[in-house]
Amino acid sequence: MSNNNHKLNEYDVIQVQPITFKNKNLLSDFEEVHKTDALKKSVFFLNEELQKPFLSHLNGNILYPHNMFLTKVHFFEEYCSIIFPWLAKCMDYCNEKKICNGYNMRLPAFLAERFTSFWFNLFENRTTLSYARLGKFHLSNNFNKFINTMNLPFSFSQYPSIHKF
Repeated sequence: MSNNNHKLNEYDVIQVQPITFKNKNLLSDFEEVHKTDALKKSVFFLNEELQKPFLSHLNGNILYPHNMFLTKVHFFEEYCSIIFPWLAKCMDYCNEKKICNGYNMRLPAFLAERFTSFWFNLFENRTTLSYARLGKFHLSNNFNKFINTMNLPFSFSQYPSIHKF
């Protein structure tokens, strides 16, 4: 199967547009939303060489959300070889502390979102794609070439917009 998409060939990873927090870091945001220190504890379930850089990322304010990315197969395999054993340890911790309930039922997925943002942020040869959601419609820069989203119902700004919280 050939790949004719130059973007996919040019970059090692393509992530969704980041969220930039103005007045908090990724760690404090996680603790505020999930009411648990599971993210801070989970850092130490990683190999020692990843702990310090991951913690540094969590003390920053830029998050590439939704566990969404495009990457080359060998980078994906490396990512999987790290994230899944780590998530198994995170799940054991969550079960032991009985914290996967209510909104936190998907707590390991939220932990994975922070790790995924960190992992692919390590790549220098990367780019981002914009996205937006308007009801059931997902919008992008390409969509805006054909339709002015300002004219759609319940739309208050032209996309792409930068997410800042």
